Amino acid sequence: MIRSRIAGLLVLAALVASFPNLASGQAPGGSQSPKPGRPSADSRTRGAGVLTLVTEPKGAFLSLSGSSGITGRTPIDVPASITGRYKIVVQGAGFSRSQGAIYIPPNGVLPSVASDPRGVSPGLILRGMNYPGVPDITSGHPARGVALAAAGTSALVMAGTSHFTYRRRLDDVGSLALDRAEEAKRFRDAWVVYGAVVLSASAFDYWIRSRIDLKEATPTRLTLDAPTVTRGGAIWRSLFLPGAGQEFANHRARAAAWLGTALVTGAGIVVADNKVQQDATDLKWAKINLGNAAPSQLAQRQLEVDEARRTLQASDDIRRGFATATIALHVLSLLDAMVMPVTPTAAPASKTSSIAPILSPRTAGVAVSVRF
Repeated sequence: MIRSRIAGLLVLAALVASFPNLASGQAPGGSQSPKPGRPSADSRTRGAGVLTLVTEPKGAFLSLSGSSGITGRTPIDVPASITGRYKIVVQGAGFSRSQGAIYIPPNGVLPSVASDPRGVSPGLILRGMNYPGVPDITSGHPARGVALAAAGTSALVMAGTSHFTYRRRLDDVGSLALDRAEEAKRFRDAWVVYGAVVLSASAFDYWIRSRIDLKEATPTRLTLDAPTVTRGGAIWRSLFLPGAGQEFANHRARAAAWLGTALVTGAGIVVADNKVQQDATDLKWAKINLGNAAPSQLAQRQLEVDEARRTLQASDDIRRGFATATIALHVLSLLDAMVMPVTPTAAPASKTSSIAPILSPRTAGVAVSVRF
């Protein structure tokens, strides 16, 4: 009996000596066993899963840029390691190219659209009332933005120059000097009006810009309402602003050409109107000189009046031509929006993929997501 007990104790001691890691909480392989309620390093890095980006209608080509980049056709799986604010660009056949922003929070929190939604809001109105062209440039439409910025800057420079000319001519003496001062004042006011029109066009162009909208959001799925091109949407935009419908339908070069030409002819109206005012003043003083002329000077003064009248008529014809050209360009832009090609929505791709880095104090790698 005593020998059997001693033998049993020896066997138990041998077993304890052969598994020293059991008391320390380690697995037999030497790795630390996870404690209850605390996730492992891999689970902390991966999180609960991926966020799927979906658009309605499907098949839009998305581009996300931020701390990392992802591109592909929807639906797109975003790895759980990617969080934060990302710029998003929606484009593709049948989709109106749009730029916005989305916020991808850590797992368990609802993702959201961080850019201006559709519809009118105080923030949208205030952002549109920026320096001409700036709203277009910042929203991903540089061609129209540059045209509006150039027109707005020209109006500002010309208005300032005309104002200084007006102030200088007020110091001159005589009725003719007063008339010239009034010409400079009208020229200044005309440029101010032109600048206000350009500012309004820039703001309106930003207000009607295509925007993504939130359709549905869950912790694992973000559905975006992607803007699609329609004939009606292009027509009503071109009705209010030349080239706006073409920009909506992704004909960007054509849109910039319509808007830029209309801005040039509008500036031509201002310059031609100033020339008409100057020629009208010349005709006025030619008639005054004719009334005060001696008998020997009547023939010469009459020739000056006739010449001034012909010059005024030519200037008025040029002004009328610029006005007619501006109206004609607006009408032609509207007709172009009615007949331009509108690309149908492309079929969704059969596969999308994304690659994103995974960096943490304990893990480094690359996450590859493929959807079939």
